[in-house]
Amino acid sequence: MAMKRNYLVSNAMLLKIMRKSGIPAYIRSNSIVTGAGDRIAPGLQLARVPQQLASAPTKRDATVQSDKGDGSAPSSRAVDDSVGNESEATYRAEQAGHQFLGNKTVSDVCEAIIGAAWLSGGVELALRCIKKIGLPLDKIDRWRDLKEHSQIPSPPDNIQLAQSVTVEMQEIIGLQLARPELLAWALTHGSATLQVHTPHQWLEFVGDGLLDYLVVPDIYNAHPEFGPGLLTSLKSAMVSTDALAALCVESGVADYFVCRSEAISSKLKVYTKALRLARADEHETSRKEARELRQYWKGIRPPKELADCFESLLGAILVSEGFDSRGCEIMYKKVMKPFFDKHIHVEEDVNPSAPSVLRNKLAKWKCRDVLVERTGGHAPARKQRRAALRMREELEETGAVEGLLGDLSSDTEDDEDDDDMDGVEIVEEEEADDEDEDSQGPGRSTRMGGRRHV
Repeated sequence: MAMKRNYLVSNAMLLKIMRKSGIPAYIRSNSIVTGAGDRIAPGLQLARVPQQLASAPTKRDATVQSDKGDGSAPSSRAVDDSVGNESEATYRAEQAGHQFLGNKTVSDVCEAIIGAAWLSGGVELALRCIKKIGLPLDKIDRWRDLKEHSQIPSPPDNIQLAQSVTVEMQEIIGLQLARPELLAWALTHGSATLQVHTPHQWLEFVGDGLLDYLVVPDIYNAHPEFGPGLLTSLKSAMVSTDALAALCVESGVADYFVCRSEAISSKLKVYTKALRLARADEHETSRKEARELRQYWKGIRPPKELADCFESLLGAILVSEGFDSRGCEIMYKKVMKPFFDKHIHVEEDVNPSAPSVLRNKLAKWKCRDVLVERTGGHAPARKQRRAALRMREELEETGAVEGLLGDLSSDTEDDEDDDDMDGVEIVEEEEADDEDEDSQGPGRSTRMGGRRHV
């Protein structure tokens, strides 16, 4: 199941369905400004690719998009962005009034469209959007169809929970379940059932996907000033195995976890003891230093089985309520959110990557708005870069750049392997006069993630 899910949401699959849908032709990668000459695609009709691009070699896929600024509809075509011909093909596209889009950009737009549908109309509209774009979801046309195709049998007598345990678990999660017997599957490890594949694993799979659904809107609404990098870092800290295992213990769920493996049981005992000692020490330290509680579980290696148990519990709640997420949202607000708010703080515990720090600083300084204002948004790429260099000089005069470099070096010493965005290298040549720039073609390039954009 995990392999199929990863395939369906992979960048390759998203790129494939986006191409079939024709949406890449309407993606706009340059600044949107209002005024005369701003392109509006009339009737959203595709235009033909200009003849001068028809002969461009195609060794590796990418998308070229029309952006002439004359009110004409956009067009798209695959062009060669391989090492040898990328510069020439991209320059030809730019001269013809087109934009170069990388494959990842197209996949990101697909995700953004689905996110916009979800924010606008909830899960039903998001599902309709996914189906319309072309993602293959067999037999699922409405959200309630999930209930009909996801039946889990009641557990056998040998793993049934005592009535008192069922009552106590429902008090912990703050919800009376429609199918409380599913709690037995969620709390029983596979070693206790003597089965290769159990509903415990299936519920864990469901709960793993549900975590993002619960966490993302919470931090998105709580921190509107954060960019995607910081939001991703915060989400990762909340849904990590370390945090979920600690939450499983602190909420009391771990007390009802059933496991018949001596090795796993031994790990659970050692971890629980170490975690509770660390928790007591953190409470004492925070009291003495008059500061907020932090992630006391850091540095203690957690048993993955506890994190899986918590995910299975989330999956059991969702399936029990017929895939209505409101039950899980109740549990999130009662159990999970207070724990996260108490112990996970962006300022102390979430270390953003260097690109994330850079993007947030530039957004705060409104650099992009100033650049659009100075260039009109439709200036050639080389002149936009010249304007950006002038802005950098102005920021250097104010000392802002020096402070930014200090932030990058202090906040990201341990994040050298972060792959959120590969290093950005600006290769500069001697500046030519504006008249020479327009006649010489590309002279300076920016390398981002190994791909050169002219």
